[in-house]
Amino acid sequence: MGVDGIGSGRPPGGLPSVDPAGSAGGVAPGDRVTGARSDGVAAAGSAELGRLERGELTLPDYLEARVVSATQHLEGRLPQAELTRVRDGLRAELASDPVTAELVRRLDRSLTRRAGA
Repeated sequence: MGVDGIGSGRPPGGLPSVDPAGSAGGVAPGDRVTGARSDGVAAAGSAELGRLERGELTLPDYLEARVVSATQHLEGRLPQAELTRVRDGLRAELASDPVTAELVRRLDRSLTRRAGA
């Protein structure tokens, strides 16, 4: 006997069941799931990160490239003023994002080691 259905093998009451091959993007049990997206956004991010690590891009250039890449699908779908507002909001999020701060810290440490070598 589980507490509140925990361990009963059934979903908690009030929550709908999910078809594993249905609404979750067509992912079925046993399917291989990767971080790559079919539109090339993830691959572009990796290439940009590599360029940043090699010193070919500055951090502001890298962040701007990521913002443009992340919102590229909105071009032509949103009025320019709205697209600008979305991009400005994303820039603000990146500026305060702890993951981005960690990336900068690691990159700085890596570049410092290379310069000293």
